[in-house]
Amino acid sequence: MKILFIIFILLYLSACDFAEQSKQKPASIKIDDDLYYAPVDKGKDGCTGYQITSKTKATIQMIIYQNNAGEFATDKNQLNCL
Repeated sequence: MKILFIIFILLYLSACDFAEQSKQKPASIKIDDDLYYAPVDKGKDGCTGYQITSKTKATIQMIIYQNNAGEFATDKNQLNCL
């Protein structure tokens, strides 16, 4: 009986961990050395916004969007955004 209880607890904990992993943001996209498109938020329309980030370089502060062709732009096309 104890073994069954332990197995149940382990399955429950692993399911919780899997649920948390599925909520994680998409990974940052490397543009150049120390220059990335970092995901900011997925809007109500399902489009993920990205911000250019760097640890050592100055960057512009604006939200950009990626379309399904892999191109980034400041305008959000809801029909083909990722």
